[in-house]
Amino acid sequence: MPAAAPQAAPPITMPSPLGPTDPPDPPGGVGDATVVLRITVHADGTVSVVEAEGEEPLSPGTYDG
Repeated sequence: MPAAAPQAAPPITMPSPLGPTDPPDPPGGVGDATVVLRITVHADGTVSVVEAEGEEPLSPGTYDG
């Protein structure tokens, strides 16, 4: 009897925002800036790590993960 073919892995769905992604300016912050967020999201949807990189007043301390 031939061996059963392995089942294909389910497709991976990339995460997408559930709402607006334009955060309000923090106190003392006005205008445009670039902030890089590194977020670790587990398969069950929980977030375990949030790292932020940016310039004052949009410093990493601004973001609570």
